[in-house]
Amino acid sequence: MTVSEHQLTNIINNQINNLLEKLNTSLTQFMTSDTSLAQLDNDHYLLAVNSFYYRTFSHHFFPVFRQALQDDISRLLNLAVDEASLSKDIMASIKRYARLYNQVKTIHAQLTATRDESQLKILEITRDRNQYLSDLLYPLKTLLDRVQLFQGMLENIQEFMRDEELLRLSRDYPDHIVFLEQVVALDLSQPSVSQGLNHILSHLRHSRNILRALSENPGTPAAIRDAVFSMVNASEKVLTRQVPQSLRSFYEGRFKRQYLMYTSLMEAGIDGNNMHQVQEVARQFEAWIERLNLVLDRGVRFASRHGTELLHSAHYIKGHPHVQIDRLHKETLDISQDIQQLVDDLSVSEEADATYFLDRTSEVVKSALVRLEPFKESPALRLPSLALYLERVILELSFLKAQSELLAHKQLYSGQILEQYLQVYQMIQSYIDLLVNIKVDLERLLAPRNISRFWKNHGVRTERIYLEKGQPFPAEYVSLLEEHKVDIHPGDYEQPVILHEEGDLFIIRVDNYVEVEMPPLTIGWRDQ
Repeated sequence: MTVSEHQLTNIINNQINNLLEKLNTSLTQFMTSDTSLAQLDNDHYLLAVNSFYYRTFSHHFFPVFRQALQDDISRLLNLAVDEASLSKDIMASIKRYARLYNQVKTIHAQLTATRDESQLKILEITRDRNQYLSDLLYPLKTLLDRVQLFQGMLENIQEFMRDEELLRLSRDYPDHIVFLEQVVALDLSQPSVSQGLNHILSHLRHSRNILRALSENPGTPAAIRDAVFSMVNASEKVLTRQVPQSLRSFYEGRFKRQYLMYTSLMEAGIDGNNMHQVQEVARQFEAWIERLNLVLDRGVRFASRHGTELLHSAHYIKGHPHVQIDRLHKETLDISQDIQQLVDDLSVSEEADATYFLDRTSEVVKSALVRLEPFKESPALRLPSLALYLERVILELSFLKAQSELLAHKQLYSGQILEQYLQVYQMIQSYIDLLVNIKVDLERLLAPRNISRFWKNHGVRTERIYLEKGQPFPAEYVSLLEEHKVDIHPGDYEQPVILHEEGDLFIIRVDNYVEVEMPPLTIGWRDQ
């Protein structure tokens, strides 16, 4: 700012008026104070007056006038310099506020992104912690299946042991179990096979009755021969006409040979007229048929439900193992109920406490192992299938114990990690809240109306152009990009696109000064 001609004219006029007033005052005082002037002639009077004017102007008025004029001009010049400095200071202050706003905006955006990442991590950890319950539920269900299978096997053994006659025959006559396996291997669900088996059982029962009568009262040799011949013909008839091919194959391969052996021995006794031999063979034949009939009758029903494994293992069931079996069954039933209750509770819990269920699972598993461990040395485990099933259950329990301990450690560790992420999240959120307040204050400070009112004696105006990543750069300000050396990434862009921004664009005007606060930018723009 410089001193204008108008200002200089005003200064000079004011100083001259002051000079004239002082001169008039001094002259009046001089004329009234010196009465001798009135007695002088004109020449001496003019000399005295001129001398007064010379002395007054030369020694007083002109030096005072010159000094006052210089002081006024210097004051105006200094004031102009001060106003220019003030304008620059105002510009610098507003630019600092704009730069600070951009920094706050950038830090706010970065903290917001970090907070969102922390929130996603918190959700991920929470989902993983919820997954622990599923990781626990399905091994529990698998264990429950194993325990229930073991329980079912114990119940099968109990059922088998209650049929003492079938148990005895299975133990003492394993060849009958071979016959039984052949029958069970057939498809007994087919009506023709089932009906054919019933015909065989009926024929065996009828043959047993005939043989019992012969063993008690054989009669004449002719009568005995006729009875035996009738039995053989009846057997052939039943097995060739009334049963399907699968049973006939069983008859030819297994049954017929043994049957014919007994009938041949009886015929030999008849031919030798040895009635004692006939009766003895008849009793043995009757016992064989009785045993076979019982094994087939009861065994088919048992094996169709439970298989023939227990029948083959009957010789392992000696003494009185039913006490141990009953105790083992009771313990297994209690374990099954505990696991079933745990599975039910875990399945219906919508917001289950993983720690609670992990602790509860650990208690159930430890209790089950304590209950079953003593039975590993039980005589009842001479039964191979029972020992195998018990070992499977114990292994399954041990596996679940290890898995529950692992899940408990993961639960504890993830809980600690979750707590740390929550603390970080809360800390970041507090910083964001603080930055939001600062950002609002800066926005209020940089608002055009507020900034103009604050510096109302100066022509101060601010213009804020919002910049957002992914949006086009405002076309009316494209020229500023080259002026401020913005980072340009060439690409197939129809117009400049903001790829990265760290704030907004500010155009600041203070009096006659104009400056631009351009934030760090990355612009995508086709090659120019």
